[in-house]
Amino acid sequence: MHIYPNIHPSQTLHAFIPKSVALMDPLVNPQSVLTIPSSEDWSGLRPLVKELYHDRRFSIAEVRDHLKSLGYWVNTRMIRARISQWNLQRNNQFHGMVAALRLLDPDPASWPVPEPWFVIRGRHVPLHEILRYFRRKGIQNPIHWCRSAAVSQEEPAVRLLQEGDSPVEGTSEGSSTLAALSSASSVAMSISPVNIPTPIFTLEQKAAASLTEYCGVYLSQDIHPEPEVHQFTTHGRFGNRMQEGLAQMMRGGPGAFPHFHQAFDLVQPLLADCHPMSLAQLLAIVCELSACNAQEVLTCLLRYSAAMASSLRTPSPLIQFLVSLTLLPPGLLQCTAISSLRAALAVFSDKSPHTWHRLYIEERLCDCLYHGRDRIEGGYRRAQLLRNQESFYGPFARNVVWTVTNVADDHLDGSDLDGAESYYRMALERAEQLIGFPRAKLRYAALEGLGRIEQMRFEITRNDRETCLRHLQEASRYVDESLNEALIWFEPTSRRVGRVTEQQGYIRNILHRLG
Repeated sequence: MHIYPNIHPSQTLHAFIPKSVALMDPLVNPQSVLTIPSSEDWSGLRPLVKELYHDRRFSIAEVRDHLKSLGYWVNTRMIRARISQWNLQRNNQFHGMVAALRLLDPDPASWPVPEPWFVIRGRHVPLHEILRYFRRKGIQNPIHWCRSAAVSQEEPAVRLLQEGDSPVEGTSEGSSTLAALSSASSVAMSISPVNIPTPIFTLEQKAAASLTEYCGVYLSQDIHPEPEVHQFTTHGRFGNRMQEGLAQMMRGGPGAFPHFHQAFDLVQPLLADCHPMSLAQLLAIVCELSACNAQEVLTCLLRYSAAMASSLRTPSPLIQFLVSLTLLPPGLLQCTAISSLRAALAVFSDKSPHTWHRLYIEERLCDCLYHGRDRIEGGYRRAQLLRNQESFYGPFARNVVWTVTNVADDHLDGSDLDGAESYYRMALERAEQLIGFPRAKLRYAALEGLGRIEQMRFEITRNDRETCLRHLQEASRYVDESLNEALIWFEPTSRRVGRVTEQQGYIRNILHRLG
């Protein structure tokens, strides 16, 4: 069992979990025997391999791991040979991706739908998949790049789906993803000599489908009015306690588990009056824990939540959704959280497009993309969210100004220092329209961001002593102001005070070394 630094083994979170949760553990009765697939086995697995590798863009290693989870002993060489034999290579996809983005206007406001879909070589492809493809190639602004790039080879026929079309992610025109997967699974179940567990691929789909169903049920009833301050809601307090505990744990401090205890105590009231926005907050925390490799905490949280939902007799789709998350391996949790939130967002965009619920789910989806380091789609969505929030709330609402700081963070992560600075300064200006804690929290975030910008400029200009000193002195000034706001309004042991204190110590240490 993994033990976190400076935490006594008796403080682990296993004490929180009811024994009934063990029944949900996918590691119970693990498969100990793997079978080399015969020619007949491969024939039955062909639809599944096509779905995973060709349609869903899994890597060969990921396909191998998936087939192993079904009880087959395979390696990448065997899979590569079958892909070649079945002519499932993903050749020339670059030209299709370029042709797709050339159909989009650089201004998202002119797109037919907020999340465009394309038909490329007969396959339905969402925009986020195309953006992720170019991100892996190091192209930071793919839409502008594709419109200006000179591609000599003739581009394939690509179609942009219009409003009213009903795409299904990962499917081809004239075929059914679920039918193909079901066929492969039924064949594998009948010919395999071992007891095959539920395929991981279907668990990811089941989670998204369960959350979609739950959102539909929720919208058919009386929906929640927007709270005056989200921070003081049950899901807001749950998210804050989890983040504080995670920050303490990452620093190796002793205060992590009191915060985790408080967060786990909020799971019951959160599920007792559950709604899609609470689940969106839970999924954002899942992605943050996964990004920080806090696997033991994450596993305990998911199992406890699923057991609590069952004991409270919450709606069946909600229980199915949470149980599906507990069965997924760690490597698929982030992408499942993101795909589930996309599915929920699609429901609200269709049935309740002009409400705070859709904006809140969209904001949590942006958080998940940020923790998953999907900077391309995350940046586009966050900028779009800011425009939508400004239209709905006005420019000076506290959640809108907070999104401004998040947009600045996206620019900073992309090394666009000037763009980041302009948004941080915008946040500072808008914060002056507020008073009390909201003003202090926004000023803290904006000043801390400006300090990080000056630190990065110092790193860039290390060879120029005078310029280096100027940037460090500016960084010191911003960080000192940010820390002053934090010490007045936040607990001395909070993650915000701790982060800026560390930043201040780093800058002062460098200034001291430079004399």
